[in-house]
Amino acid sequence: DDGTIISLAQDGTEEGTISVSTTTVSYNAFTGSHYAWTEEVIEKGMLVSLTGVNRRLGDRENSEILYGITKSSLANDKAILGSYLAVQESNKSASNSNPSLVMASGNGEMWVVDKGNNLTPGDYLISSDISGHAMLDDDTYNPAHIIARVSEPVDWEKVTETINGVRHKRISVLFESFVKYTPKSNEFAILSLDA
Repeated sequence: DDGTIISLAQDGTEEGTISVSTTTVSYNAFTGSHYAWTEEVIEKGMLVSLTGVNRRLGDRENSEILYGITKSSLANDKAILGSYLAVQESNKSASNSNPSLVMASGNGEMWVVDKGNNLTPGDYLISSDISGHAMLDDDTYNPAHIIARVSEPVDWEKVTETINGVRHKRISVLFESFVKYTPKSNEFAILSLDA
């Protein structure tokens, strides 16, 4: 029958499932993360960029890559990996055997800043010049390095928390990764997927 095949729980509370619905297997809810390493203290939902200095899981030559990361502070950064989640095993120190996790596909959370426009579900986000934060893609950058879509509205007039004098909020997003070219007059827009 349709329904839950496997229930994943923590402290007796269901956190996710693997289920079947009309012959389709579904992993619920879905957040895909990359392994990473950093010496910075990074808050959940902060946007991170690739440093290019990578390591390997458990220091084994052919094991999974641990991407070197740092808090993003460049507007429209093309080197965004995703938003920071946590150290894999929170009761242990981060190491090459206990990597940091960076949310990069499915859904997750991301810090965003007010750059003059409210956010509505479906809006595209790019990185901002405020460390660890994304902002609305308002067609200022061409091309724009899209990193996510907004999945909950933000009315900045109702937000009181600030960073560096700018309103900010951690919101739910759906991760995307592509380059958006804004057409000039009489041109067609071209979308290209990042590799």
